Order: sequence, then structure tokens, then C-alpha cells
Amino acid sequence: MHLAAFVDDLEAPEVSLTVVNVDGVGSEHVAGMFEDLFERQSVAVETVVDAARDENLVLLERDGERVAESALADVGNAVLFVNSDVYISGSRELAEVETPAVLAALTDVPFRATGYPSTRKEKFLLVEISRFIEARAYREGAGRLHSGFQRLSRIDDEKGTQTVYETLAATDVDTHVYGAGDWTPSGSLSAHSGHPDLNEVWFVVYVPPEGAETDHAALVCVETDAGHWRGFWTFDAERVRPIESFVVDEYQS
Repeated sequence: MHLAAFVDDLEAPEVSLTVVNVDGVGSEHVAGMFEDLFERQSVAVETVVDAARDENLVLLERDGERVAESALADVGNAVLFVNSDVYISGSRELAEVETPAVLAALTDVPFRATGYPSTRKEKFLLVEISRFIEARAYREGAGRLHSGFQRLSRIDDEKGTQTVYETLAATDVDTHVYGAGDWTPSGSLSAHSGHPDLNEVWFVVYVPPEGAETDHAALVCVETDAGHWRGFWTFDAERVRPIESFVVDEYQS
């Protein structure tokens, strides 16, 4: 079995995003970027005018039911107008991560992304969800976190990532990192390498302690070609637990 099997097994829900009452300087440009973000995804996006709603609002519907809403500006600040420096430099701490609800709630939806040197923002959304899950673990301060980086040296190369995992290691979160063994972390991080599949998978899996009110969470991505990814994220405990079991059984050494 390969981690990709969890992606293959998805049955995509009917999901749509609606941008309401686009107005103000630059808002049309932001709305256009937002539509581009989901151009290749199984997510319908439309722009409408609704006198009963606020300006520049994004609504998420799942199987015909409204499940989340966010300000268009918040979506822009989280994904559309960021660059890799935000994550590499660590200019935003875990305590400051506030992922817009309409993005976080796009759970169990197949997602495709192209990374650098493409100018598309798709991969930034996956990175944002990674930070969202890491921040969830940090705020709970306990539980188990498993993160795959392809190469362990990525933690050392990216100051922001290093800061995130040093912060997590200072809590009671049992934190495991996975990837090619080209770097050895210090402190309480548990490092795992050696499995041949680790160079083509990216995952962040969080299981809270028994009885906690915090939801389970997982991001699972597989690199299908250099810089090209497919994956999904979920907060469904019945889906997260088997993912964690697979990671532990297959990748820990």
C-alpha cells in the first residue's frame, strides 16, 4: 500500500464557493485571483450580487448546505498575496495562524497543485493548511503530530519551519518528522527516515489526546511529478486515524 491510496479512495462531495458583492478598489482583481486558484479543482466558483449580504464575502456550500464564510480580504492575505518568504522566514508565528474558514472547511476534496517555478498559488493553499494543522496541535499542547518533509534538511533550511517545530517540541505534543535522512534534529523531535516512499509524500497528521475537544486533522499529498501534487485535507477522525496508523506502521523505523 502507498499513502496515495488515501487520495485515490476519496469520494468528492459537491462543493461550491460563491464570492458575493465584489466592490472596492482592487476587489475585482482579488476575486479573479480567487477564481484562478480553483480553476483546476473539483470546486465550483461563481461571483454574484446579493443585496442581503455584505460586500466582498466568500461563502462555502457543501452538498447544498452553507458551512462557512470568510471575508475576501482574509482569503487574499492568507493565500493570494503571500509568497514563500512568509513560511521560509517565519515572519508569522503559530499563535498568529488564522486560516480563513472557507479554506479550512474545504475538507475531503481532491486538490491538485503545482509548485515553484509556477506562479499559481495552489501550493500556498496546501502550505497554509499545513500551518493550520500545526497551529491546532500547538494550541492543544498535547497529542501526536506526524509531518513528512521529503527531506529532513528542509526543517533546517527553512527558518520558519525550524521555528515552528522548535515551538512544537517545547510543548507536550509528541512530534515526529519524516524524510530522507540528510539532517538530524536535536531536542525532542523524533526523526524517521529510510523508507523509499518518503521522498514523494508530504503529510501533516494530528491526533489530539483522548477526550480533547480539538478535532483530528490530516493533510495528505503525493508528488506525481516534479513540483506537481495531488492530495486533500480532512478533519474526520474516522479518516485521520487510519492515516496515522499507516504512517506509524509504514514509515517509522
